[in-house]
Amino acid sequence: MGAGEYLSNGVFSVTLYGMELNFSRVSGLSQSVEYDAYPEGGGGIVIMPKPSSSAGTITFEKGVTSTKWAQAGCFSLGVKLRDITVTLMKNGSAVERYSIDSGIVTAWELGELNALGGGVLIRKFTLAHTGIRIS
Repeated sequence: MGAGEYLSNGVFSVTLYGMELNFSRVSGLSQSVEYDAYPEGGGGIVIMPKPSSSAGTITFEKGVTSTKWAQAGCFSLGVKLRDITVTLMKNGSAVERYSIDSGIVTAWELGELNALGGGVLIRKFTLAHTGIRIS
């Protein structure tokens, strides 16, 4: 990939325990650090990171199909998951990976059921995690 080439936000893969899963949307790939500012002798201020006091969250979304999804049990409330990787792709090759060592399923949601609508029914899963590694 040459300099200046943008990636499509629609070309990615998600793996769990090395098994590729098909999701239509992943959101919440972010991290931040909490910090304290301390006065230093001589009038300066030192900024120091604090240990994290909260988990990050990531949301996975996929369309509901008429066939049973074999991995649905992995996304039950309270289930601990390990080795989750979201890989950004360009021309069939991995460009960047976001790895989560472990997390726990904290919520799931089924999209709106609407007899007058014609859209795809979406299922969402939210995972609390302790951090994301970028490689």
